[in-house]
Amino acid sequence: MKKFSIFLILLLSFTLVGGADDVTVNPTIDYANYGDFDGDGFEDDVYINVTIDLSGANVYNFQYILTLTLPSGLFYTYEFTIVTDSNLVLHHYLMDHATEPGWYNVDVDITMKTGGISHAHADYIFDPPGGTPGGGPGGG
Repeated sequence: MKKFSIFLILLLSFTLVGGADDVTVNPTIDYANYGDFDGDGFEDDVYINVTIDLSGANVYNFQYILTLTLPSGLFYTYEFTIVTDSNLVLHHYLMDHATEPGWYNVDVDITMKTGGISHAHADYIFDPPGGTPGGGPGGG
């Protein structure tokens, strides 16, 4: 009886690992802009909307890194470990981060730990306050 139980456990382990190889993650930065989200009278806050589509597993475990880079090269990085059983829509409010005119870059990097290590990336460029009206770098 013990030999049968050990064989069954090994078979289940093999099946779980083999089935997890089809895990996919697809991040999309749907929108990013600035506004007065903290009510202090200054439009210096950044809102970022990110959708993460997941498939291939019942539960997902991944590292999520959001980076906002200002025109000067100054950047803010936020790291999270996320465990979820479904797709996500994340709403980020970064208070007092839109402090320079010019083009801002938002990057999302995901390291999926479910089904082996895999990576996914998305980026988005937007133009907060200041600059020259009518578009172009610094325009808006």
